[in-house]
Amino acid sequence: MTARGSLWIPLLVLLLLAALSFWIERSVQTLPGGNATGETDPEGIMENFDALRTDQTGRPQYRLSAKKLRHYTGSKRTELESPHFVLLEPDSSEISATSRLATVSPDGNEVDLRGDVKILRAAGAGQPALTMQTARLIVFPERKL
Repeated sequence: MTARGSLWIPLLVLLLLAALSFWIERSVQTLPGGNATGETDPEGIMENFDALRTDQTGRPQYRLSAKKLRHYTGSKRTELESPHFVLLEPDSSEISATSRLATVSPDGNEVDLRGDVKILRAAGAGQPALTMQTARLIVFPERKL
């Protein structure tokens, strides 16, 4: 009986190690399209940036600046702190929008401004100055909306 009992001990240790390995593998497994931290850590951070978009002839279309930019790889989303968006149209008055936060879509075609959004249009060309405030504004820079 002692010979049989000594065979069960290594088998029990082996089963315990297999179960522990399985548990560890499951607890650190990454999700498809994400990272092991659940995408809480940004891939890249920029502070005090200013980006200028031009058309094919080199004329400025719009400017986007912010206090801080955070880019997340898995979801490809970009978050901005204190963003400032300025539409630069040569034939009309300058229009700018500021907010506390913003999210830029993965393709860059949509900017979602949130929190104390202020829109300003300078006076000019027979148009008076305009000021608006709202909680949220979605800007489509390529469509000039």
